Amino acid sequence: MKNELLIINQDLDGAGCYTAYSWFHKDAPEVFFVTQKKAESMIKGFFDRHSLPDFKRITVLGLDVSGFEDFLDCKNVVIITAHKKMVELKYKFKLATTLTKIDGSSTRLAFNIFKKLYPD
Repeated sequence: MKNELLIINQDLDGAGCYTAYSWFHKDAPEVFFVTQKKAESMIKGFFDRHSLPDFKRITVLGLDVSGFEDFLDCKNVVIITAHKKMVELKYKFKLATTLTKIDGSSTRLAFNIFKKLYPD
């Protein structure tokens, strides 16, 4: 089993999320950058070659996964995003953990979550 996979939006906010993650985590997970426009096809294509359960944890940062949320609804998936649609959809997830808040910045949300989880 592989340790962790990060799936990150390939935009400025995604870069900020990755930076925030890196500040608070000492591990070096596998990282997969996707564009918002092609997120569904890129993620499903990635998992044609890999399996969701192959990873101990899959963290999705800064992406709106509406339209294919059922695909990512697994107990090893954590989704951190400030996208408005995701705040509305978070109740559809039965197994995945969703941490969402509308504040315009997934980076700020991720930073504040990691700061609480890893205070030192």
